[in-house]
Amino acid sequence: MGFLDTRVLRGGPSLKLEGNWSHAYTFYSNRRKILSFDFNGRNIWFDDGVSKFFEINPGISFRVSNALNLSAKFSYAFNRDNLQYVETKELYSEDRYILGRIDQKTIGITFRLNYSLTPDLSIQYYGQPFVSAGKYSDFKKITSPRAKHYADRFHTFLEHEIVYDPAEKKYLFDEDARPKY
Repeated sequence: MGFLDTRVLRGGPSLKLEGNWSHAYTFYSNRRKILSFDFNGRNIWFDDGVSKFFEINPGISFRVSNALNLSAKFSYAFNRDNLQYVETKELYSEDRYILGRIDQKTIGITFRLNYSLTPDLSIQYYGQPFVSAGKYSDFKKITSPRAKHYADRFHTFLEHEIVYDPAEKKYLFDEDARPKY
């Protein structure tokens, strides 16, 4: 089992999180050469059995001269977070902390240009455009944020307790709904 952690629920109580396991790796070629390459990444697996994170970053660097260096690093990341905060709703004068599972993919590129005008003065350009998209599922409300067992910390909304309204483009929750048979 990994280390336990907590996350504060946006102005509310702290939520006990499961531990995680991670590793990172980096490979790179000789940076003194005109053209060099690097590759790094990391993986994180969470003890909840659902959440995980994966990221890779290959890069290239071109030293045009002793004063000018250009580099680009590409990135791809996948994030699955089973306890992603969605919003806080009030019901019966009590805050409901709504979380969900998010499956998110992000791609991007980082550009760098370093130009040394003198040994004491340089100009740098840095840009990092990216695109990210995620899909939510398995919405849940926090019931006992510090419970000993992971599954006892929240209630996952059942099919009859949640419905998507395409006209409003939002989910509607009904905690008092009864299953339809």
